[in-house]
Amino acid sequence: TTEIYTLSLHDALPISVYPQFNSTAVNVVTIPNSTGNVMAGNAQNLQDTDQEVALDVQVAVSVAQGANVVLYFAPWTEQGWVDALTAIVSDQENDPSVISISWDYRELVPLGPDFEWTSQTTGAIDSKALHPAVALGITVLVASGDDGTDCGVGDGKAHVLYPASDPWVTACGGTTITQLSPLSEETWNQSGGGISYLYKVPHWQKHVSLPASANHDGRRGRGLPDVAGYAYPGYNVRLYGEQIPDAWGTSAVAPLYAAMVALLNAALNKRVGFLNPFLYPNGKSSIFRDIHDGVSNETSYSPGYKAGKGWDAVTGWGVIDGGNLLCALSNHLYGEARAAHFVATLLDDGITVQLTWTMEGGAIASGFVIERYVGAFSATAKPDLTADCSSSGPLIPVNQIYLDSATQTETWYQYRLQLKNFKGSSSPVLSNRVLVAPTTSLGLGPGPSDGPGHHITEF
Repeated sequence: TTEIYTLSLHDALPISVYPQFNSTAVNVVTIPNSTGNVMAGNAQNLQDTDQEVALDVQVAVSVAQGANVVLYFAPWTEQGWVDALTAIVSDQENDPSVISISWDYRELVPLGPDFEWTSQTTGAIDSKALHPAVALGITVLVASGDDGTDCGVGDGKAHVLYPASDPWVTACGGTTITQLSPLSEETWNQSGGGISYLYKVPHWQKHVSLPASANHDGRRGRGLPDVAGYAYPGYNVRLYGEQIPDAWGTSAVAPLYAAMVALLNAALNKRVGFLNPFLYPNGKSSIFRDIHDGVSNETSYSPGYKAGKGWDAVTGWGVIDGGNLLCALSNHLYGEARAAHFVATLLDDGITVQLTWTMEGGAIASGFVIERYVGAFSATAKPDLTADCSSSGPLIPVNQIYLDSATQTETWYQYRLQLKNFKGSSSPVLSNRVLVAPTTSLGLGPGPSDGPGHHITEF
């Protein structure tokens, strides 16, 4: 099963799930002193708090359909934060594996007389919730904010938000998509990010070239965000029984990646846990699509940082490629992807060869290459046909490919399969030899042409 746990610190919404989605149950837990699942507005009086929770939940259930989703409501107080996160981590009934948080507040800036991120509060959150979460293999993802470095303060200084700045969470910045095909994704200039004043540089960031604070005071601390994802112009959500357009922000990124982690956990049959110690050594790998367009998250009130190559304080390492992350994690956990029982079977038409194989050892490949040899494979022979599939998603345990032969005479073939891993490829395996004896006309089946009479179908 997959689980997603979303923390809300305001009154919220009725959950609306689109009918074409697989059924996803959303359970509600109310922390003491909270009003719970009560809407603050209506269709004529849209409230940000309602839209916030609608966005969080609907993004999560859209991606991780059928997941076990639990929504927690807590009061907006320091103690409310401590109680909520402690309750989630210690919830033995629901047994959480990933937590999504889209609520934050500025470091070192009091919210009236009754709320400030004191060292006592952040220490309690760390010791009672986030440290235990790491020990239990729970992944915590937090939105980095939507107001650039100003964070809504307006004092001319660069700020960051907590708990995004906590070193035990993965902070999620924002991008904007300007074109889908071909994909064009850029830095969102309102993405929260910068240097923490509450936390020192954590051990997993020691080898990253972190900038000093944009405040020019020499401060060096935990840098955020760690990753980035689609934040603007956002989504249409269902709320108050109607479609509400333009729900946007890094508040959409945390549940998006929480849903991805839930799917990773299910695919690997294991909790991936705290991601940062794994992500940072692989920051310059194919796990990420680096966003380095030079766009800054400075505002008219505050200095900022620019999105550059590698890690930066606007988009982190960039956008995660979920398929490559899955392959990398599976290789890390189970070793290289290995294929077995690679079998070539001639179908009844006498010309179509079906290739099947199974996976061994639990690892997942990121793609594969199949070569076809006339007669039989040898070290000096060259293939007459090659199919190279770089999968956009993980390969299922049993895979098949159909090849159409071009010969009009009886021909023996043998096939060679090589699986792609996160780094490098596995040892190739050979199929049995198969005799293709055409009984029908050529050109069977769809697929991109490989010359006259040569066809290979999509994988």
